[in-house]
Amino acid sequence: MSERISLCMIVRNEADTIERCLRSAAPAVDELIVVDTGSTDDTVRIARRYGAVVFSAEWEDDFAAARNVGLERATGDWILVLDADEELAEDAPERLRACVRDRSCSGYYVTIYNYFHSFSEDAAVHSSIRLFRNDPRHRFEGAIHEQIAPSILRRDPRAVFGGSDIVVRHYGYVGDVVADRRKVERNMRILRRQLRKTPGDPFHLYNMGVEWARAGRPERAVRYFRAARSRATCDAPFVALAYKYEAFCWRKMGDVEKAVFSCLEGIKRFPSYTDLFHYAGLWEMEAGRWENAESFLTSAYRLGPPPAPFQTETGIGAHKTCFSLGILAECRRDDIGVLRWHLEAVRLDTSAEPPLCRLFRYMHCADREKQLAAALLKHFRPDQAGKQRVLNLLEACGCFRTARLLSRIWGIGRSKSVPRLRRDNPAGEEASRVLNDWHVSANRDTSSRRRWVRAASRMVDARLLDVRSPELRAIVRTVRLLLPWVDGFV
Repeated sequence: MSERISLCMIVRNEADTIERCLRSAAPAVDELIVVDTGSTDDTVRIARRYGAVVFSAEWEDDFAAARNVGLERATGDWILVLDADEELAEDAPERLRACVRDRSCSGYYVTIYNYFHSFSEDAAVHSSIRLFRNDPRHRFEGAIHEQIAPSILRRDPRAVFGGSDIVVRHYGYVGDVVADRRKVERNMRILRRQLRKTPGDPFHLYNMGVEWARAGRPERAVRYFRAARSRATCDAPFVALAYKYEAFCWRKMGDVEKAVFSCLEGIKRFPSYTDLFHYAGLWEMEAGRWENAESFLTSAYRLGPPPAPFQTETGIGAHKTCFSLGILAECRRDDIGVLRWHLEAVRLDTSAEPPLCRLFRYMHCADREKQLAAALLKHFRPDQAGKQRVLNLLEACGCFRTARLLSRIWGIGRSKSVPRLRRDNPAGEEASRVLNDWHVSANRDTSSRRRWVRAASRMVDARLLDVRSPELRAIVRTVRLLLPWVDGFV
C-alpha cells in the first residue's frame, strides 16, 4: 500500500491566496487539513470547495499550537506543511511520492523561493523541513517561527533529514503583504513574550531584529542582530543571516564601512557563505575601492551558490555576481572584463537581459562594436528565438551596425517592434539624457557619481509607480537596466 500524505495548513482571511495553494497541492496529497483561526472572508468556503476538512481553532498568539491542531487530526502517513500564500511547483507530486517511498528518512527539506516582486523571478532561497512522518510525538515547538525538528530529534536522536528536489514558491513578500504593520506588531508581541520566558535566546533575538528591520528601524534591528550572533553557541543558518541582515541595516543607515565590516566578521565564521562576499563586493564597489570589490566578487564567483541550509538569493555566486563583476569592469574601462563577465552572466542564466543590455550599451559608447560582434559570434550560441532577442536588444541599445551584421550572418530579419527612446515626450527626453550620460558618469569622483545615481534612480523609481503607456514602460525598463550601480535584475 502506498504511503498517504496529509497537507496541513493554518489560515485566517486568506481568500485571495488559498485557492492557488490548494490547486497546486490537491493533486499531490491524499488529505487536505485546514485549521481556520477566525476568518471573516471566503477562506473556509474556498477550502471546502477543494475537498478540505476545515477545523476551527481560537487564535492564542501561538503558531505552534495552531499547527498542532491540524497534526492531531491528520490521518496520513506523512505530513506536508504549507501556508496559504505558497504553492507547490508543477513537478511536486512525483517528487513527493519519491520521497515518501524512502523509509530511511524522518523528514525532508524542501527548497522555498521567497519572491519580492510580481514582475521578477528574483527570490530569496532557503531550505526548511516541510515534509515529515506523522507521529503523535512529532509536534511543532515555538510560538513564532515554529520548528518541527526538535521534537523529531527528541524522539529519535539519530533521525535523518534528507534533501529533496521539492520546490515551494512563497509570495507573502510581494506587494503590500510585507508592509502590513499589524503582522509586525503581532510578531513583536509574541517575541517579547518569548524573550521574557527565555531571556537572551539568540533565535528570538534574531527574529526581533528582523521585525525591527521590517518596521523601518534599522538602528534597533542592528542591536538585536549583534546580540543574537554573539550569544549563539552554534553555527545555525540564522546566525549567518544575522551577519548579513546587520550589514543590510548599516547600509540602510548610510554607513558602508560598517556594512562591509559586518560582512568581514561573518566571513570569518562562515567562510562558505557566498552572500557575504557578494554584498561586501557591491559595497566596496559603491565606495570606489575597485581592487577590494574585485577580490570579494571573484571570491563569491569561485564559491558559487552557497550550500544548504544557508539562505541565499537567486543568482548570487552565479549570474548576479558575474553581472556585478561586469559593471565593475565597466567602471574600470576594462573592455575584456566587460565582455567576459557579462557573457558569463548570460551563460549562467540564458534568459537574463540586463547583462546583454549593459554589454551592448557599453561597447556602443566605447566604440567597440567590432569586438562585440566578434565576441558574440565566438562565445554566444543562442537558438532561433534567442538570436531574434539579441537583435532586438542590440537595436534598443543603439548597436545598429552589429545588429545589421549579425542579421545577415544569422539570416534573420530585424524586428520592426523594437522599443525606441523617443524624444517627443518629457519622459523620453529624460531617459535619453540618462542613457547618454551614464558612460561619462563612471569617470567622476565617488561623491559626484553617487549624487548622479541617486538623482537618476529617483527619476526611474517615480516613473515605475504609475506607468501606463507601453512605450513609457519600455523606456523606464531600459533606463533601469543601464543605470550604473542599480541592479538591473530588480
